[in-house]
Amino acid sequence: MTAPEATVATEIISDPLGKNPPVDNIPVRISWKEPVLAWFLSRLVCIVAIVLGSALFPIERSYDLRRVNPNAGVQADLPGFFESYSAGFRDLKRFGKKPMIGVSVGGREGWLRPFVHWDALWWLSVAEVGYVADPQLKAEQNIVFYPLFPLCIRAVHLLGVPMVLAALLVVNGLMLLVTCLLYRLVVRRSGVAAARWTLAFWLTFPAAVFGAVPYSEALLALLSVLAMQALLEQKYVTSGLWCGLASALKNQGVIIGGALVVPFLTGPRRVRALIGMVCSGLGLLAYMGFLYYQYGDPFLFVTIQKAWRPRLGNPNPLHWIWGLIESSLHSIVLLIRSKSEPIQYYSARILDPWLGWWMILWLPSVRRLHWGLVLSSAVMILLPLSTGTVASLGRYVWIILPVFVVMGERLAKSGWRWPIVLASSCGLLWQAFLYGGGWEVI
Repeated sequence: MTAPEATVATEIISDPLGKNPPVDNIPVRISWKEPVLAWFLSRLVCIVAIVLGSALFPIERSYDLRRVNPNAGVQADLPGFFESYSAGFRDLKRFGKKPMIGVSVGGREGWLRPFVHWDALWWLSVAEVGYVADPQLKAEQNIVFYPLFPLCIRAVHLLGVPMVLAALLVVNGLMLLVTCLLYRLVVRRSGVAAARWTLAFWLTFPAAVFGAVPYSEALLALLSVLAMQALLEQKYVTSGLWCGLASALKNQGVIIGGALVVPFLTGPRRVRALIGMVCSGLGLLAYMGFLYYQYGDPFLFVTIQKAWRPRLGNPNPLHWIWGLIESSLHSIVLLIRSKSEPIQYYSARILDPWLGWWMILWLPSVRRLHWGLVLSSAVMILLPLSTGTVASLGRYVWIILPVFVVMGERLAKSGWRWPIVLASSCGLLWQAFLYGGGWEVI
């Protein structure tokens, strides 16, 4: 290979049921300039919007987060704060039930403050001090954040990079890999035009802001595209191993591996598909083993998750359905009626249910890729809904890459592609702007 643009790839022939072995077709030249440029422009847009949001619209001007967390505010020594939290996190008077809300980066890394809010603090706390948990404590705890992403941050930090900067380098480096791999996959399937629009839709999706800040979605997207590539090439064991790694990041890793159910049922490589299915849960099993060894409860992460999702595990379906309706309308009602809360505090949440419905609308088209991906994608949408809330639904559906692939393929020839990308870009700018200001974009 003499230059990046001279890379030669082999086109994948679509086989939705996975019954036939992959067939080589005419080699396709792939230029890496386009995905790298797309990655760079998306970073630039997110960074500018986040910084502007922090400068022009910071939450502390309109809302006192100390009402929720007594430690809200700038922490000049963030590692020291995490150490203090680890030593005394059971003191609810000191740390509150939501100990990371409103905490900001100060000191030498204060210039990175706009990029670290909400769950980013939790991921950093695991990377800095490890897990602290008490099943009797009715408060949010970092045990619900799986270990793979903090381990990646910690690995870069050990090279001498400050923790917050290490987290940002990891996330944005992973996004570069995802962008290039996703582009290559679609080019090999459907050509350059479809690949361009797949990246356009994915990188301008409103929840794409979480691919520019210290959240785990970028790593999950990388493992997802690798697992999807292996599945389409009928490398079922390899696909399962990638899912197994993803299951040490989020439980969605196991769900992605659920796509292997279809080749297991339809054959002819049932044994390999079965092995892949078993492998897809290895990371989660390893984490549960750690929890059993450390705390005596392999399901502790589920128990403590109820501090975030109180309806989790409620067997009453009416309670669950009402929760979804209430959560969907909550932000809209507040925007219309509330005079005590600033409009920005909940405005980002309005998008969440509609982003979910948009993805559900496209689910049937995923059968063009693989019926197994239809199954896993559907479950990945239903799982967060099972908590009885649509909170953060946009972030959950952003990593369902098969939907974006079929969107890119279908809309590359559609006259609606530009209006859709424009509308999506506006949503991304607004989400990034609010995130930079510290508003509730989680």
